[in-house]
Amino acid sequence: MSLAEDWYNRAVNRLAASGILVFALTACDTLSSPGYSPAPLAGGESMTFKTQSNAGAAVATVTFEKKGNGFVINASSPAYPPQRVGPALLNGRTPIRAYSLGMLWLPPEVRKVGAKTFLGTVKEEKQFNRRPVLVMSERNGSVIRYFDVNTGFLVYLQTTDIVGGMVARLRQTTIEGLEGGP
Repeated sequence: MSLAEDWYNRAVNRLAASGILVFALTACDTLSSPGYSPAPLAGGESMTFKTQSNAGAAVATVTFEKKGNGFVINASSPAYPPQRVGPALLNGRTPIRAYSLGMLWLPPEVRKVGAKTFLGTVKEEKQFNRRPVLVMSERNGSVIRYFDVNTGFLVYLQTTDIVGGMVARLRQTTIEGLEGGP
């Protein structure tokens, strides 16, 4: 074997080993949510949002299926494949893809003004549709989410980063302690 071939083989082996390590670390990180309480779900619950965008109005439903120590989030639209998440409904730093909702639950550890999450900062607490909410804004302000103060679940989303923007309002839910809105 020539010196160049030996060097090439060692480089490939090092890259493969580091790739396996990165994959293993990522796999562990994506489904775990260190420091966060698990979401208060048993599996089978659902949330239905009414969305409005340039494409028109639509109904978007997500259901939570218990899977191991985490959940699978299923969307009512086949355009969004099931997404595996950890017990705190987080997938590392990967947003929830279904209907571009991003984050469906705010763990108790970050339910306070000034708290930072992987998608933004909790900016304020206020009233929205006669319920107390925590308002979270992404860094550039293009996405604003309202989370119910008591349950931590998403009740409202407004985006301006998608062409024309989108609004999603929680209409119905089977989650205990959470009510849909008008």
